[in-house]
Amino acid sequence: MRLYPVFLSLASCSVLVVGAGPVGRRKISALLEAGAEDILVFDPGLSPEAALELARMPGVRALSRAAEANDTAGRRRVFAAPKDTAENRRRAALCRAMGALCDEGGAREGGRFP
Repeated sequence: MRLYPVFLSLASCSVLVVGAGPVGRRKISALLEAGAEDILVFDPGLSPEAALELARMPGVRALSRAAEANDTAGRRRVFAAPKDTAENRRRAALCRAMGALCDEGGAREGGRFP
């Protein structure tokens, strides 16, 4: 598969991040640096400490549960960063169906937008 480089403006963008492990946290930091103002994070394994750390970041809301299908609604950019490759694929397929751009690079380094 050939990849097409793309640059996105994330200013005033509603972004969904699935997974708050090391990869997800790097993505969250990069999204904040890129100007994303509304970042919703789902991770069923989110520890209280991690939830507190994320709550201190401006514009970030984190929930300790798995992302559901309807959580993608209204989000134009989705970053799938769970450790589970099957969840990555499921989230990417859901995003395609809803017209959201999804970076499904979470289970491995280096994402791709399907």
